[in-house]
Amino acid sequence: LAISWLRPPILDFIQRNCVFFVKMSNSHITSATLRLFECFLADFWLDSEGAATKKVSDVEDAGESAPSDLHSERFTGKLLMLLQFSIVWAAGSIIKNESRAQFDEFFRTLCSGTKVECPRPQELKMAKNVQI
Repeated sequence: LAISWLRPPILDFIQRNCVFFVKMSNSHITSATLRLFECFLADFWLDSEGAATKKVSDVEDAGESAPSDLHSERFTGKLLMLLQFSIVWAAGSIIKNESRAQFDEFFRTLCSGTKVECPRPQELKMAKNVQI
């Protein structure tokens, strides 16, 4: 849900308003974002009490199994933070310094849910401490 809300306006903004080091297509920017996000997803999940985040390798070494419910508010918040981080680094790394301040302002406004043209979906809860 978050990626389908954030991706189109961000790609549109970058293509129309930013100066690139190297021009990249929307599919390459999306692919870079998802690859970076996937790197974070490969390592972390919540323990069975939802109290801490463990590395999958640590759990496998201890002979434990992954919990079936990964939809807690805490875990969802962490995923949203990692997604935002991935977007900023994938998109921000290809634009020149003079465009980064513009992108920063646009991205923060978009994530706050106050951008009239791209309102945050009602189903997507994003606490202030999760926003960049």
